[in-house]
Amino acid sequence: MNILILGHAGSGKSTLVKNFGEYLVANYSVRRVNLDPATRPIFKADADCREFVKTEEVMEKFKLGINGALLKSIEILGKHIHDLILEDDFVLYDTPGQLELFLYTDFGERFSEKLKGNAVAIFLIDSSLCQTPENYLSAVFQSAVVSLRTSIPTLTVFNKTDIKKPLPYSEIERLIEKSEGVLSEAMVNLLPFYNLTSLRYRTIEISAQNGDGFDDLFSAVNEVLCACGDIS
Repeated sequence: MNILILGHAGSGKSTLVKNFGEYLVANYSVRRVNLDPATRPIFKADADCREFVKTEEVMEKFKLGINGALLKSIEILGKHIHDLILEDDFVLYDTPGQLELFLYTDFGERFSEKLKGNAVAIFLIDSSLCQTPENYLSAVFQSAVVSLRTSIPTLTVFNKTDIKKPLPYSEIERLIEKSEGVLSEAMVNLLPFYNLTSLRYRTIEISAQNGDGFDDLFSAVNEVLCACGDIS
């Protein structure tokens, strides 16, 4: 199974690839792939996009700033997609820190297309950023966008819950009901996106750092593509 891990910078993607990979390797054959041309992986990568392109070298060669160099790097990687897709019991793919570099580029679209059929995406959210209805629903909306853009079954996963748990959805609904004005109306309009995420089945809370919740995450990953049931 291919596991595509997405999320904003600092959400814990690389730590999850490293430690969830170690969790899986106790019983399965596991490979890890780095898709971030700007960062050396913190895990032992079985395939590393930086073998083909390094963003710092692109900056120098093309005289670009960091943002332009990142986009150019991703463009160059488009020629090496076949080198970065591996086969094994589980293959974990660590995407760039800047979510939009994968989600809104031709590279990300083509890469996701190659994985379809035997893949699960994990949208990783820093739970400390989900303490208000506005922030929570913003994260929910982005998770729905990930699912729609990749066309891969997507699990919405809250990380760093050993530090701060996300506000419960029941509390979100209560606070929205009590609020008034334009912002409240905007939040109500975002509520349907909740049903486009795995949160409608159950909340998955983990700590990528210490391994809390990995059993639940592993079960959910398997159940996504299992004909015998669903992630509820």
